[in-house]
Amino acid sequence: MARSSALAPVNRGSPRKGTKPSPRKRATRVPRLLYSIPEAGEALGVSPATAYRLARRGVIFTVEDFGAKKVPVKWLEEEIARRSALARSA
Repeated sequence: MARSSALAPVNRGSPRKGTKPSPRKRATRVPRLLYSIPEAGEALGVSPATAYRLARRGVIFTVEDFGAKKVPVKWLEEEIARRSALARSA
């Protein structure tokens, strides 16, 4: 049986025009403290395979996070700054 055209369309997901979203629904962005090894490799400009190889050799510092190896963002930022300073002085 076909739907009657007298029924109003259902608005799913988006608020009506002119209304503000509920303050409880606003997502708060939490800064990331750990990157995966491929993400750290991307930040360093190397491939994921190279990043894993460097992590295995201890060149990239990693910590265990629920069984997965992760790279602290703070270490990564400091390492990039250190390498930039070395490149500038050379």
